[in-house]
Amino acid sequence: MSSIPICDDEKVLLPKANPTAAFCTCSGCSARSARRARKLQLLYAMKQAVLVTGICVVAMYVLWGFHTGLVQISTTTPSVTAATGKFRWTDITPTSDLIWHPCFDGLACARLDVPLDYTNSSDPRRAAIALTKVPASVPETSDAWSGPVLLNPGGPGGSGVAFVTQAGKMLQRIVGNTHSVIGFDPRGVNNTTPATSCFPSDAARMQWYLRAGGWVMGSGNGQIVAIEYARSMSLGSVCDKGGTGGDFAGTPNVARDMLSIVEASWKSVDKDPSKRGLRYWGFSYGTVLGQTFASMFPSRVERVVVDGVVDIDDYYAGGWRTNLQDADKVIASFYNYCSLANGTCALSEPTAAGVEARVTRLREKVRQEPAPVYGDHAPDWVTESDILTVIFWSLYTPLIRFPVAAHALASLENGDASKVVEIIHLNFECNCVSDPLPNTGTEADSAILCQDGGGNNATLDEFRGYVKELQGQSALIGGNWARIQMSCVGRKTPAQGLVPWRRDGESGWGGHTWGKNTSYPLLFASTSLDPVTPLRNAEAMRKRFPGAGLLIQHSEGHCSISTPSACSAAVVGKYFETGKVEDEVECEADARPWDAISHSEFRQESMFLAESWDPVVPGGWK
Repeated sequence: MSSIPICDDEKVLLPKANPTAAFCTCSGCSARSARRARKLQLLYAMKQAVLVTGICVVAMYVLWGFHTGLVQISTTTPSVTAATGKFRWTDITPTSDLIWHPCFDGLACARLDVPLDYTNSSDPRRAAIALTKVPASVPETSDAWSGPVLLNPGGPGGSGVAFVTQAGKMLQRIVGNTHSVIGFDPRGVNNTTPATSCFPSDAARMQWYLRAGGWVMGSGNGQIVAIEYARSMSLGSVCDKGGTGGDFAGTPNVARDMLSIVEASWKSVDKDPSKRGLRYWGFSYGTVLGQTFASMFPSRVERVVVDGVVDIDDYYAGGWRTNLQDADKVIASFYNYCSLANGTCALSEPTAAGVEARVTRLREKVRQEPAPVYGDHAPDWVTESDILTVIFWSLYTPLIRFPVAAHALASLENGDASKVVEIIHLNFECNCVSDPLPNTGTEADSAILCQDGGGNNATLDEFRGYVKELQGQSALIGGNWARIQMSCVGRKTPAQGLVPWRRDGESGWGGHTWGKNTSYPLLFASTSLDPVTPLRNAEAMRKRFPGAGLLIQHSEGHCSISTPSACSAAVVGKYFETGKVEDEVECEADARPWDAISHSEFRQESMFLAESWDPVVPGGWK
């Protein structure tokens, strides 16, 4: 594939807001390049819009409310603090002992040297895990230091470094500020090396994205599924190359890396690492990582919170069939909250059925006649698939996104398609630096989940049946969800290093299915209505770990931090303090969509945390 000159001076650029939007020059963005970038952002934003069992990556909205516009913070972190040259990841030499360097305005960064293959001590190849830390309020050498809390925002493929730079300090207030809070980029992701990439250049990756249509599988005629299947077969065959280190990105390897991080942290303050265990808070896919660690190293568990729980059996089977059971209930809550909003919802109708009918009419209209974008915006258009994307996007943080989605759809009704475009596109900004960070695109998440799931040999006809199966779980969401497993077709190379056993549709570790009796109990957490990791998963998975507790937060959205709850924060904080859990605790949310927002200190901070929660769908959904 021939490359295209993206920058006038042909320098490699680091896009500030989007690793796929480098259509700019160092002196500014040309009009033609900016238009192409905005179209590309539609495709990339669809990946950014959601999670699935996991991939949760943080993005911030500067102000709350639809009228402010959406400001996307990069899901990758810059290699230079402000293009000043004061900090570069490549300036840090990976070491087996943690050596921290100042970075990111008061944080600390390190690169931990670990074996690429933990199963083969004679293999000289190494991995370098990128870490960013929010320091504790006490010296780490003091007895008052509680140790590190590791975070994983989901994915797979989510950048823990990006997550901690944007939400680490807020989460530290919940777990206790005598803890250091560490975000790390898992294998193949972002700043960790070896990086995962299936393209010879960023230009080639962008050309690939530009060829995508942004359609929802199962909508329109059957050709869309066939096209996506062909695209996935092509990409999978190119990505499926051994010897680069990318085949060591499976979750059990990452779990072992977490133990290395914990041990290096305690060793760095001259304390016996063998007597300390993991303290961890994982979201979405991060719950797979937490459950995997607890199954592999049950005696090294100190505090493990798994929030937005993935069914670990279904995940390692590559099924993705246990996620959408409550999705339609969350969609129904959108209609209901809107009807109860006393006219403040832009789609307001007296009943929930009236709101739903209004959205259905809009979908049918745009299906027949896509809506052009007029005015000062770059030329564009909106299709029914875009409406489905907006609905899907809104389900993860309903408190923040339901009002935004309603405003966008009401504007579309009135002939203004630009508000939908503002949601599905990311802001574009040029930011040229001389030391770009690795761009793992969407390849890292697919590499991880496909290795963990054992690949996918489904034929096109079998995949058409799979799409219909998921649409049977949720007519609006199933076509999007099927893209996750679609990303694994064409990949044949098995996972390397530490891998789970598989037999007769089951999997696990050490001769046992997933789950163990751990040294300290795990805390499972879920909202009562989660669109992609239903409560039933938490209820089922916690039975695998004797003594585990369950926190149920009565709200809609993905993971507990999608909605403010002082009660939930207190439960998590107490657990990190004492290591004790109650069998089951129920907490109420402190706000609902279209509620007036109070100005208490906690409410402001927790609202900001909810605004920062931007899960991303794994599997290269574009």
